[in-house]
Amino acid sequence: MTATFPVRMPEKEEAMSPEESSALAGWQASPQGRAIYAALAAHVITRTGIRTGRVISVGEGEGLFAAELAARLPDATVIGTDLDPNCVARARARHRRANLRFEVASASAMERLAPASLVVCISAFHHFRDARTTLVSMGRALVPGGVLYVQDLRRDAAEPAYKRVLTEHETIGGPIARIFTESVRASYTGRELEALFRSALPRRPEVASVAFGRAARAVIAAIDPAGEDAVEPVVTNVRGLWIEALYRS
Repeated sequence: MTATFPVRMPEKEEAMSPEESSALAGWQASPQGRAIYAALAAHVITRTGIRTGRVISVGEGEGLFAAELAARLPDATVIGTDLDPNCVARARARHRRANLRFEVASASAMERLAPASLVVCISAFHHFRDARTTLVSMGRALVPGGVLYVQDLRRDAAEPAYKRVLTEHETIGGPIARIFTESVRASYTGRELEALFRSALPRRPEVASVAFGRAARAVIAAIDPAGEDAVEPVVTNVRGLWIEALYRS
């Protein structure tokens, strides 16, 4: 696939600005945002098969994804992490469950939270300044047989999907469209992501477009007011924009 943006343009800062965090949290709170994050949690559980043990979510931001995981994994302990203490404080205030907690932690220092059955990083990998070191750290946090799952935007995104989502974000207003474009520019192609994993970890990952299955589709239909009519457009955009890497230790 030809890259939508041929040259990667890393973001200036690893942590999001307060304005960016607020804009992203606002979109996540919308019906579409909640549906997509809940569907992604269902997808990750299906893809990884992990339902117990310690689960670490890296680069959580406001904590929505970790909260969705904790709600679906009652027999697991979910730890959401972020570099920004303010984001962690807001996550702790907004999401309270017996099996969920949030910690301030760099993505390149996951060993201190080990051992984990699952380490997952959702839509944050393009932020990290030293992606290889981060992968090494996340891999070291895993128990034998544990799973590392990374999902992110892709710079070789399907152009129609990119333009559709950009148009949707432009209608929302604020900085969300700019954040989206900057994130795509800073992300990796499928080949680049696989090469990073192979340079950092001893086994080859499974790298593919994200394809929502039955469980994720049902979640979208249940949460989004558009119901069944919302499912296929979301699934099509996800497949065109998102890539996943699944690594088993």
